[in-house]
Amino acid sequence: FLSSSQVFSGAMTRPYREMDKPDVREGAGLLLVEAEQVLQASLEAVVIVRLGWLFSGRGPSRFTSVLDRLRAGKPIAASDNIRDCPVHTAEVARVVSGIVDQLAVGAPDRGIYHYGSAGDTGWFSFCEAAVAHASQREPFGNAADLLREDTDAAGITINRSLDCAAIRHQFGIQRRPWRDFVERAVGRYIELYCKEEPN
Repeated sequence: FLSSSQVFSGAMTRPYREMDKPDVREGAGLLLVEAEQVLQASLEAVVIVRLGWLFSGRGPSRFTSVLDRLRAGKPIAASDNIRDCPVHTAEVARVVSGIVDQLAVGAPDRGIYHYGSAGDTGWFSFCEAAVAHASQREPFGNAADLLREDTDAAGITINRSLDCAAIRHQFGIQRRPWRDFVERAVGRYIELYCKEEPN
């Protein structure tokens, strides 16, 4: 079952471990907590993988929303007060495949594991990486001028970074840097959504 770092409130300053009790009080995170509990209570064998922010160059997501705004020439204000471990959807496929392969040869078939790509980051820094790649291509030539740090967001940091040591120890899955996937995601977005308008 694919779950999310949203099961945590983000109040901790260190990365969340699998044994930390989910403490979110509302929204999608609460639904995920309930789903995890139902599965664990109902099934003998269930592997739950909690993931960091998902991003991809296709479909509705926070990542494509950023690129939509940049393409429309609209400014973006972002803050590093929100922290997580981004994960490209291709990484999710690799991780799930690795777990399934290990289960097929006798790995434990019950437990909770965390996976976020290497390099936890703030939302502003993540947007900066997207802008850096997008601004090298059309129609994003002025993208760098549209991103600004939201200084009004000072205050409590929401940290949903994940400690991913257990998935490496149990299944041998190594973390790959999220930055390695940003250019790919930007390219996919351009390929799908930035076709030239006919004259």
